[in-house]
Amino acid sequence: MRTIPVDTQALNLLAAVKNARAAFDYVDGARGAQSQDDNGVPLWSVTLMTVGEDAAETITVKFPSAIEPSFDLMKPVKVTGLVARPVGDKVYFRADALSQSKGQ
Repeated sequence: MRTIPVDTQALNLLAAVKNARAAFDYVDGARGAQSQDDNGVPLWSVTLMTVGEDAAETITVKFPSAIEPSFDLMKPVKVTGLVARPVGDKVYFRADALSQSKGQ
């Protein structure tokens, strides 16, 4: 599938939630096991807020993490390897990693 790299240095990304949610596989509309990346690491989903000069939007980003991630609400998040994947009229986001310096 086609992916488009996203320049995260041009974005101000903030954690819009404290706790990431497990990302699940769905088969025939039924929820299955927690999704994993190619290395078997669990995938998580988190909502981030992008803040521009005159507007803010939220995006949901899926990323791998061996432990359940948590974030400081409304604090900057570093996103590594963010790509967008357009599917029909929707855009899905996936990252290699998310991190946050606690207490920023």
